[in-house]
Amino acid sequence: MNYIKNICASLVIMLFAATANAQSLKITIDPVSVAVDEETEIVMNYESDIAMRAGQFEIVLPEGLTFVEMQSVDGEEPELDLVKGTALSSKHDISYKKKDEAGSHYAFLIGGLTKNTLKNSGSLMTFKVKANEVLAESSEILVKNIKFAPNSTESTTTEDLTVPVTKSTPTGINGIEANSEKAESFNLAGQKVSANAKGIRIQNGKKVVVK
Repeated sequence: MNYIKNICASLVIMLFAATANAQSLKITIDPVSVAVDEETEIVMNYESDIAMRAGQFEIVLPEGLTFVEMQSVDGEEPELDLVKGTALSSKHDISYKKKDEAGSHYAFLIGGLTKNTLKNSGSLMTFKVKANEVLAESSEILVKNIKFAPNSTESTTTEDLTVPVTKSTPTGINGIEANSEKAESFNLAGQKVSANAKGIRIQNGKKVVVK
């Protein structure tokens, strides 16, 4: 995704717009729970009393959490694994620029070469993050410098957003197997018998016949 190419029209709206009186602009993200070496999806939600044409914001992840990138093609710069939200029209683009080498701080711009407006509510985007062992038991994602514009002459800002992040237990379960040789055996009367005893016995909840 070419950041410079996609933001030209939106820059006209955003960078030269005078800040208007605060409107009912609301950006929300549910608390995040993620385990080490696992990925999780994060949905960024949006609500506004007036129709906006474009928006910009920065997302800063805590230490130990990084944005997930898709595999690059033919040596191109890897793209973030994100999906446009329901509040965007088909004409809107999401552009972004990495702000650090660690891959935990990005600036985002929603707009593109369109005069279409965003819906008054819905999601802005869904993106993925991945945790490593450095992630603290509890930390925060910061969304800052939030600004949206309904036209080329005014814009609306809102307060920075902090999102709680909790380190959870990995969900993967590796190879738990029962050792049938050590499983207890019982006869049909419910009495415990040797695993090598001849006849019919119950082992691991199943009937076993030993001759």
